[in-house]
Amino acid sequence: MVVTSPISGSTNVRLLQRYSAEELIRLWQQIFNIDITPELRGHMTIELYHCLDTKLYFFMPEDIAGSERLYQQLQKLDFYYMQDKWEYRKTIQLIQSLPMQGKVLEVGCGRGYFLKKLRNLGISASGIETNEKAVSYAQGNNLDVYLYSLETWVQKHPREYGVVCSFQVLEHIAHPKRFIENCLACLGHGGWLILGVPNADSFIRYAENNLLDMPPHHMTRWCRDTLQSLEVYFPMKLINIFYEPLAPYHIDWYSSIQMNRLRKFLNPQQSFTRKAIYKLAKSIGKKVLELGIQLGLRSYIR
Repeated sequence: MVVTSPISGSTNVRLLQRYSAEELIRLWQQIFNIDITPELRGHMTIELYHCLDTKLYFFMPEDIAGSERLYQQLQKLDFYYMQDKWEYRKTIQLIQSLPMQGKVLEVGCGRGYFLKKLRNLGISASGIETNEKAVSYAQGNNLDVYLYSLETWVQKHPREYGVVCSFQVLEHIAHPKRFIENCLACLGHGGWLILGVPNADSFIRYAENNLLDMPPHHMTRWCRDTLQSLEVYFPMKLINIFYEPLAPYHIDWYSSIQMNRLRKFLNPQQSFTRKAIYKLAKSIGKKVLELGIQLGLRSYIR
């Protein structure tokens, strides 16, 4: 089988790593108590590729993207649908700064927390979502949310919106090119597309067994170079890229990742001195990080 990039369609890709489906199933069961066996569709191996043209990281095979069943299980986790996010606040600032807003569409709106913020500000907005339980929750709060796929919605509402936004959705999709094309097709002339994705170049690239950044949850990984490349493949112009500062709820995770990197670098089992250095760093590392955040350095940590 010839593997091609999901964005460029090029075969200029490199295989980076193979993962055992059996091991992924075991880890998901152990950590989240979720059986992903049906999601992997009998595939024995999952492969991670890197597109050398767009710098996009993507997983194969394509048919292992998570189903509605998976997301209904994930939404039971406390952190999965957050009511407030940095990207919500940033996007509201951007929308309010536009000379002509028009209507706003959120693709993959979850329970509608962002739409509720827009409604409270008097901004006309609606959302589409494929998770039936999330849609029921949003509609129960009188939000303008519909159980639709983007592919179906764009046929009914072409060129209708001034702003289309989507947060933490693009990385879940096996066919991002089609997704972006449909988002653009919803926009009127001069409309704005606002996307929020995890930064593959941030500290999360050092995380081990980061299951939520792998299939069946995530199918692609995005970085600055990838976003900049979109101008080449779509009729759009990149205006800006914003980086979320380290969130308070990520401090423990960030600290543990960095300590694990330090442990591997020092290899404290080799000598007493290295062991002493590692223990000292481990004991004060989080405190130093918290102090740096208090001093206003949070935006420099990625």
